[in-house]
Amino acid sequence: MKVGAYANRHRDDMIATVTPWGDHWRLTTWLPDGATGHTVVRNDKDLARELSYGWQQEPSAEAEALLDSWVGTPVWERGCKRALVLQCWNACSFYGRFDLARRLDYAPDLDSAVAYVPGIYRELEKGE
Repeated sequence: MKVGAYANRHRDDMIATVTPWGDHWRLTTWLPDGATGHTVVRNDKDLARELSYGWQQEPSAEAEALLDSWVGTPVWERGCKRALVLQCWNACSFYGRFDLARRLDYAPDLDSAVAYVPGIYRELEKGE
C-alpha cells in the first residue's frame, strides 16, 4: 500500500490518509473541519479492504492538495479544538472522573474548554 491522501468516491469533501503506524497502517479520515476518525489495520490486505469501502485505490495529488487547502482555515482550527476537548472528555470518562468532564461540559465557550484541558490532564496524571 502507498502512503498518501485518498479521495472518496462518493463525497468531494472527505479525504483519507494512509500512514505507517509501527508495523501496521493507520487510515485517518478528514473533513474540512479536521479528523473524523481513524482505523489501524495490520497488513496490506486489511488496508485494501478498508479502502474498498468508498475510497479511490491510489493516492492522488488532488486529494493531498484539497487536504492542504483545509489546514489552517478557521473551520479547521475550530474542528481541531473540538477534537482536543472531546479527547480530554473521553480521558475523563475512561478514568471515571466525570467531575472533570463537567468542567468541559459547562465551559462558556470552546476556547474556555480548550484552556481547561492542560489542568484537567494534570489532575488525571495525579490520579486524584
